[in-house]
This record gives sequence, C-alpha cells and structure tokens, in this order.
Amino acid sequence: MTKPLIVLTTDFGTKDNFVGIMKGVILGISPEAQIVDLMHEIQPQNFKQASFLLSVSIDYFPKGTIFLSIVDPGVGTARNAIVVLTEKYTFIAPDNGLLTYVLQKHKPIAIYSISNKQYQLDHISATFHGRDIFAPVASHIANGIDVKTIGDRISPISLITIQDPKCFLDGQHIWHGEIMHIDRFGNLITSLKASTLGISTVEFPKQNLRWSVESANLKIKFLSQTFADVDLGQFLAYIGSYGYIEIGVRDGNAAEKSGLTIEQSVYVYKF
Repeated sequence: MTKPLIVLTTDFGTKDNFVGIMKGVILGISPEAQIVDLMHEIQPQNFKQASFLLSVSIDYFPKGTIFLSIVDPGVGTARNAIVVLTEKYTFIAPDNGLLTYVLQKHKPIAIYSISNKQYQLDHISATFHGRDIFAPVASHIANGIDVKTIGDRISPISLITIQDPKCFLDGQHIWHGEIMHIDRFGNLITSLKASTLGISTVEFPKQNLRWSVESANLKIKFLSQTFADVDLGQFLAYIGSYGYIEIGVRDGNAAEKSGLTIEQSVYVYKF
C-alpha cells in the first residue's frame, strides 16, 4: 500500500517551531504519512504568491497527493477552512483565495467546509489553526476517512477568489506583467508566460531573442538562454524552469541589485 503523501506550504518560515509542531501533529495521527516541505518562506500573508507557486508546482506530484497550504491572515475569524477534491489531488486551505490559480488548472469535484470537531484537536487556538485544525484534518484524510464527514458541502461559486496575475497586451504591443516571486538566488519570476507571448522554448530560435524586458529603471535587451550568455554581474532576462520570463544577474542577486520587489510591474515587447 502506498504511503499517503502530504505536501506543506506555509508562510511560517523555519526560524520558529510552527512547521515542526504541525509535522508532529500529522505523524501522531497518521504515522505512515510522508511529509514534503514544498515551501515555508512565502512572504507573510501573501496568499497570491502562494497560489502562484502552488500552481506551478503541483503537477510534479503523484496522483493522490494531499496539499496542505496555510497562508492565513484571517486565522481565528469566521473565514471558512476547506477541503477541495479534484480528480487528481486533495487541497486543504483557508478559503481566502489561496487556491485560486490551482483550481483554474484542477477543477473541483467537491468542496467541504471543515466543521466536524471530531477531526480537530481538542483545544482550538485563535492563532494557530495550522496545528489545531488543518494538520489534523490532513492526517485523517491521509488515513482514509470519508471526506464527506469533514463538514458541509459547499458550492465552488462560493469560494473567495483573487485577481489573476497581471498579463495583458496593450495597444502598443507591450506586454504588461508583474513580479510574482523572488527566489533565494534573487531571481525575479514574472507573471508573463513564454507560451502566452508566443515564445517557443523548444528550440528557442534566434528571432525569439529580440525582446526587451523592463521594470522601473531596469532595461534588458534580448532574451538569454543561459546565465553564461552575459558577463559576470550583468542583468539578463530568460525563460525560467516554470516557463515564465525571469530576471537575474549572473553570479549575483537581481533583487538586491535592482531594488525590484514582488508585485512591481514588468513590461516586455519585441524590437
């Protein structure tokens, strides 16, 4: 029998004991569970960033994976906690828009609000539902409970959604996007997908290199294929592993060097 897989995403960071406690709760209820840390350094309260990174990550996991995602500025309020079943995966999260981009790719089959106290810890903190509600529920689902017993079924149209990442072409043939994430190397990942812009990443023909990428005072001419295409310390724009346009610095930190931040606008156009 395959061991259940639970994938964690939070904005808890790893400096404190929050993630470790959640794992302890999970393993106490579901000792056979395998736990994968997808990411814990989401910008605090930034469920838009979490939604984007989840959406580009989930398809690398096997069918049956349980994704437990917590970026929850509304913890302790009347906001719903939900379980979403899709054909391939199960998602557990607060209902605050965190699952918006994920559920555009994987359509819900059924959605349940988490209300059955039987699957929660005995004492519920107002500030740590990750420990007291979400982790126990994920563990019980991993153990094979009937998800229908979690709580009431709710309609997909009732879910809170967030605005799609900026990605549009204006009348002057300029693509408008935004910075969605900054990785640990300082690379800036934008919302502009190469395929949406009509850029092939299969053979990456030379004509596709003639694109300018701009943000604030930074202007980069030409797309590069690798970091080695530019000199040490130089900025470059390239198609990253997720298929989106990214901005980096060879052997350096693009975010620090440029001063650019998440949600800052990016403009891309042919020349």
